[in-house]
Amino acid sequence: MTTYNHTITGGGTVGHPGNVPRPYMVQSRIFDAADQNLSANDVVQMIDVPDNTIVIGGCLDVLEAGGSGLTYDVGLSTDIDAFADGVDGNADAIYQFNLKAAGINTVIAADAIQVKALGAGVTAGRFRVIAIMCDIGTGPKQ
Repeated sequence: MTTYNHTITGGGTVGHPGNVPRPYMVQSRIFDAADQNLSANDVVQMIDVPDNTIVIGGCLDVLEAGGSGLTYDVGLSTDIDAFADGVDGNADAIYQFNLKAAGINTVIAADAIQVKALGAGVTAGRFRVIAIMCDIGTGPKQ
């Protein structure tokens, strides 16, 4: 058996190498349903995601309850509930999401992290999305 070393030169295993892309955090503006009422199945685009990006994780932060029967999906245009599916919109809570095995966190063409209101119209309630993302388009620098 042959072992081939295809690691990045100077990358090492201690600390964080300086020649690779870095994850970064993006926080959306707070969406306030008192300013823009939502009907059932309306979608709010919260964070622009550049092409060739991986969404490592994040959360939907429900800052103010939106009403009985309200749930939210969080995802991308290609899969609206990729990150969170049917989370309670009538509770002040933080709903975390992370990497999925199916690869749906990888964005090849520019997209947006979106929140969809389900089950009821929203005339009250506030929420924001926080995401940890990383550029995967350029690859490591040699």
